[in-house]
Amino acid sequence: MTNFAKSLEKHIYRSALTESQLAKISGFNRSYIALIKNGQRIPADMEKVRKLIGALNLSPYEHDALWKEYLKARYGEENFELQRQM
Repeated sequence: MTNFAKSLEKHIYRSALTESQLAKISGFNRSYIALIKNGQRIPADMEKVRKLIGALNLSPYEHDALWKEYLKARYGEENFELQRQM
């Protein structure tokens, strides 16, 4: 399981939103959110991921940290670090 999946699961739990509510907000379906949360999928649609993260009512720091975890999971740790250094 990726750090993104672990963090997302924690933040979803703390938000008290259901997967169905998050599905309506983000545009993902509920079962796909479960797959993301369980580390079985890494979504390619960045706009939907932004909506999903935005719905969790996170602090700016938590939001940025979760977004970085998503990018690391999507592109790989090495590619993320290379891109960040450019």
